[in-house]
Amino acid sequence: MSIDDQDLLRFVAAHEVVVAIQAARLRGMGDVDDVAARLEGLRDQGLVSRLRVSPQSPAGYRVTPDGAARVDPALPELTASIVGRYRHHLGVGWLWLAAQRGAFGKGDSILSAREMRAADATGHTGGLLDAVGATFGVALPGRPSGELAYPDLAVMYPNKYWLGVHLLYALPDSGWLRTTMQRYVPDEAPYGLFIVEGVDNLRAVEEIVSETGKPDSVLARELLPDVEGG
Repeated sequence: MSIDDQDLLRFVAAHEVVVAIQAARLRGMGDVDDVAARLEGLRDQGLVSRLRVSPQSPAGYRVTPDGAARVDPALPELTASIVGRYRHHLGVGWLWLAAQRGAFGKGDSILSAREMRAADATGHTGGLLDAVGATFGVALPGRPSGELAYPDLAVMYPNKYWLGVHLLYALPDSGWLRTTMQRYVPDEAPYGLFIVEGVDNLRAVEEIVSETGKPDSVLARELLPDVEGG
């Protein structure tokens, strides 16, 4: 497998679903047609699968178990049904690409939620986080024991500081927001960024940020139209 195909497989494996136009934005990957052909080649090898959520939508690609094993055997299983969250999953891919271009500052690396889960599951967070036994995931009240919630992305910086990025197309349960925000502590790692679609939703999130007393460690920003599409 070529280096480009390895990079492409890693990108697909990190996310729930990607489309060719996103993969084409990876550094040095080439044009969309070339990338689409590479994705189909990975599909022929049984490393990715293809789906369409509607006849009009572009083909989406998901890693298969064999493909995930090539990248990192600790990666969790994909979500069985993604139709209801399809736009969100693609939006996270676009944010990942924006982070790669430095939209959130110059980081050492970018981790998806799937990669964070793999790091937590294997205990391989010691080289990434600042405290022994620390995890990327946070327990939420009312959830089954052991079930953790994760940011959509983690942008890792020097000295084990990191930024948890959350993409919100709709306003989630306020309890989820408050508990998630509590993990972000001023002058310590990590910080939190909530990217919210819609002015009304943004104001609601900003109000909760104010209530939690986390204005120095939690930011809320409106999702800009040019984020989707790179």
